[in-house]
Amino acid sequence: MRFRALFPVIIAVATLLMVGPTLLQAQEASPSAAGGSILEAYGEAWSSGEATQVSALYTEDAVREDIPTATTSRGRAEIEALAAGLFETDDDVRLEVTGGFVGETWAVMEWTFSGARKETAGEVTFRGVSVIELDNGLISRETDYYDLPQMQQQIAAGGTPGALETPTGGADATPGAGTTAEQTGSVTVRVYTCPAEMSQASGQGQLDLAELIAGCTPLETPETVPTLRTLTDGEPMAGTTTEPGVYVWEGLAFGDYAVGGTGEMPADLSGLLVMDDSGAPLQNPTLHLDAMSPHVEFHDFYFLAEATPAA
Repeated sequence: MRFRALFPVIIAVATLLMVGPTLLQAQEASPSAAGGSILEAYGEAWSSGEATQVSALYTEDAVREDIPTATTSRGRAEIEALAAGLFETDDDVRLEVTGGFVGETWAVMEWTFSGARKETAGEVTFRGVSVIELDNGLISRETDYYDLPQMQQQIAAGGTPGALETPTGGADATPGAGTTAEQTGSVTVRVYTCPAEMSQASGQGQLDLAELIAGCTPLETPETVPTLRTLTDGEPMAGTTTEPGVYVWEGLAFGDYAVGGTGEMPADLSGLLVMDDSGAPLQNPTLHLDAMSPHVEFHDFYFLAEATPAA
């Protein structure tokens, strides 16, 4: 399973953070296939203002996962669009790699991000860690970790770089207030019904997202229609049904949202599993839309109840 494969990487990240920046900076990064250090190239690309320079670091089918906001960019084109959105709304974007190391097929880096919103010149600076997998010197998968609450506190104090933006008024403001058309995103929720025998296996983590999608069918009933609301006492918003079991909300102001339901679970269903687009299970589905993560997708898997034996 993917979680087992990542366990040694997570241990390595924890070890690096405990030993401190002196040891990190003393490690000599091995060169990538393109020459030079991927760590140096990463910092230079995200500080360049050129989206194509960023996307050139990634394979065509690369996956970039942002853990704090539970969002994923898939493919070089989506990653380039993400970078373009950041550079369009922000001045003085800098990503300084402060430490890390490179192996043959993976790397770990510590970095500091800073940026200034063009409209307000408000600044935000925060630190993070990225774990990347390499394929012939290019990034095939990236997983980012950083302190989201710390970042939001700075935003509320006046800093509003586009990549980190919340609506005017700070992190507790209602999305929609004081936003422009370019500061909007979308949410998609896909709803499925699954055989009863899949319930236990999914609960034990034995089925990944692809296996669940393959073994389940789209579900469209009034009781399982999802709703979306702003995280601070917002009214439930109905999505648009684009195909059976698929609900979409577009033109959403950047900010924080929660996904819920419209009613009680039907009697023929016994459980619900919610996953984000990376396959991570979610207990209380919430999401954050911003220029770095303008599109979020969730999957709702409802499991049929076990048939009651005849008396």
